[in-house]
Amino acid sequence: MSSQNFCSSLKIELSAWKDSVADIVHKFEAQPGYAKAGVLENIEDMRILVEDLQDRIHQLEETCSLDGFDDVNTQRKIDMQFNVNVRDADQAVSTISGGNFGG
Repeated sequence: MSSQNFCSSLKIELSAWKDSVADIVHKFEAQPGYAKAGVLENIEDMRILVEDLQDRIHQLEETCSLDGFDDVNTQRKIDMQFNVNVRDADQAVSTISGGNFGG
């Protein structure tokens, strides 16, 4: 999956969750006071969840970009090359160490 598709899919998923929770909050708020008295605390928690999801969507829009993922992929490639070189160096040292020199 390309980074652009990943970002778009994640935004769509978070937006769907936010809309779903917001719809539930509106349904509870439309009930008469006596019907929602026992769940008022839960309604407030759900409002906070909607705000948190909106904040995360906003953060995603600002930070999730093709360039950001390219930077991660480039760093991974560099790390993999370094790890291969370290392994080769360790193998070389173990081959030429100790009793392999001298008489």
